[in-house]
Amino acid sequence: MGLSFLWTVGSRLIAGCNMTIIHGIEQAELKESRIIQFDGKDWRILDEQGDKALIISEEILEFRAIHSDLIKVSWDTSEIRNYLNKEFYNSFNDEDKARILPTNLENKKNPWYPSLEVPETTDFVFLLSVYEVVQYFGDSGDLGNRKGWHWDGTKEKYVLKKGMGQVLIDEYCNARTAKCNDGNAHNWWTRTGAKKVYGFVPVGLDGTIGAITGWGCTAVHGIRPAMWIKGV
Repeated sequence: MGLSFLWTVGSRLIAGCNMTIIHGIEQAELKESRIIQFDGKDWRILDEQGDKALIISEEILEFRAIHSDLIKVSWDTSEIRNYLNKEFYNSFNDEDKARILPTNLENKKNPWYPSLEVPETTDFVFLLSVYEVVQYFGDSGDLGNRKGWHWDGTKEKYVLKKGMGQVLIDEYCNARTAKCNDGNAHNWWTRTGAKKVYGFVPVGLDGTIGAITGWGCTAVHGIRPAMWIKGV
């Protein structure tokens, strides 16, 4: 199961600018994002290639588990993948469905710790991987360099130690935070597996990434669907 202390918010505003301090790290200034309407909802454009674009829901759309049973599971066999590519995909009208493109996904293993081998999949709708979250929301180099933070219970704060840590904290935490329609920030799932065979890695409500143990697949966190669409 996940570590509850990963998801406490440690942020404050810096007077006179739009940056924040998260767990002692000054945050990069937020970049403007292009937002489009699709199916009556706001979607953020992460990448554009010709007339097609990779989009992700600007807000958390719903809360779901990756899988209903706490068993060995990966993205390709997960219930959330089945839901996104059937029930969620079929909730779009025919015109919008015609714009959603099948995407071949490279499902890399956890970058810090051993995780299940996951074959490539072809999906209409998917969750971002940890690699894609870092790629599109800001890359400090810490994920690739395995610069991780550990929780020090005696000091009640995160500290850097040699070797891989429990959580990724960098200047892009603020960019990775996501809210739902209640106006509050919440954890949201990625499709990347965690150290445990039943675990997956979420983005915390404070934008940190719990890259070591993650959370058990039955935990209910936010869902931000992503997809490639044409005609942008």
